[in-house]
Amino acid sequence: MNFDFYGASKKLNESQVGMIIAYLIISGVTIQQILLHMRDIFVEFKKFPNIDISAKYIGSIMHYLTRDTFSNEPSIFKEIIALMNYYRNYHLFNEQVEKQQDIFESNMVFIDNDEFAEFLIPENEINKFWTFNNSFVETYKNFIFVWACKLGKLIKLKYQRGDPNLLPKKKLPRPKDKTVEYDIQIGNKVQ
Repeated sequence: MNFDFYGASKKLNESQVGMIIAYLIISGVTIQQILLHMRDIFVEFKKFPNIDISAKYIGSIMHYLTRDTFSNEPSIFKEIIALMNYYRNYHLFNEQVEKQQDIFESNMVFIDNDEFAEFLIPENEINKFWTFNNSFVETYKNFIFVWACKLGKLIKLKYQRGDPNLLPKKKLPRPKDKTVEYDIQIGNKVQ
């Protein structure tokens, strides 16, 4: 995505907003905060011995499917300055970004680390799920993509009244004869 000098995202389209919302709600909250801490959050699950591993498998499947849902749709913004803005403002270190010499190169190949997956079941251990449940996988991906994009659009609509940067651009009516008249003020006279 495109990040400004202060590390904030800018000029996001619907699929990018949907990706952020899906990662926040599904991967960040549902999986990392709830499913991976089932015994701590829900007292009634403390007596179930396999609840932790079951929740970890469910969370892993949800995370990998959500990640793959948005792997192709938002087009990758390939600009080294935006990447540097992001990594440096959030005090993250990415060796590939730091080693980059040509800041105008647009054919970058960066391997992004999936921080969420470090606490989950490795993807190669649950590969059979994708083959046995192909129709579910496609249905899940379509549902998550549409849901996240619609939710992002609703959030934008709600807050665009108060934020002039979110308002849609107004088109000026173009005259039929394609001429434009300007009023120029010189001193107190308008010509």
